Amino acid sequence: MCGSTPRHHLKAYTRLLAAYHLHPESKFENGDYSDFGPTSRRTIDIAAIHHIGKEAHRWEEQFYLGRDADAQLKFGTSPEDYKKRIAEINSAIATYGITAIAKMAGISRQHLSGIISGEKKASERVLRELVEAVSSIGTSQDAFTAESSAILKAAADRSSKIGLRRFAKLAELEPGNISRLFAGSRRMTKPTMVKIKRALGLSLMGSDHA
Repeated sequence: MCGSTPRHHLKAYTRLLAAYHLHPESKFENGDYSDFGPTSRRTIDIAAIHHIGKEAHRWEEQFYLGRDADAQLKFGTSPEDYKKRIAEINSAIATYGITAIAKMAGISRQHLSGIISGEKKASERVLRELVEAVSSIGTSQDAFTAESSAILKAAADRSSKIGLRRFAKLAELEPGNISRLFAGSRRMTKPTMVKIKRALGLSLMGSDHA
């Protein structure tokens, strides 16, 4: 029959379904072929809106002529979204410092400073890296705060049993510094947390009874 599709171009249901169980469900967490148990809806955070041309990817042309990386017309992030992201980055800098944000985004402090001041415009890639850095540093800081609270509670309990000075000696910290940590007037740092955790391990092993 003229104009009909050749048989070898068609796929039977048996061929289609044979590998269906290997097809991941991208809309859900725990939905890959090797996963098991209940799935959960995937959380999507929108970093920015990128405007594209209505021609989309020109799928039909690419199918016959080969892949074209420039097929999709991209107009970049809208000015409103760009300003919104810069404001979010600026807010994160006020909380965590410009050095921490720049380091996590993989750019120099001077480059980030220029972007925030408006002297430079962030490229699409750099803007994406900065948005991800802001999200990541917030998550890691929340985890650090939660761990810090648990460690301080354990340290306070141990200090009440063996005495503040004795515990401070184990932690190689000044008793006044530990007292201020307990009172909340001093901020926990990672090096201090390491010392307190080490002291808790030593005291629980009986070193305080030596």
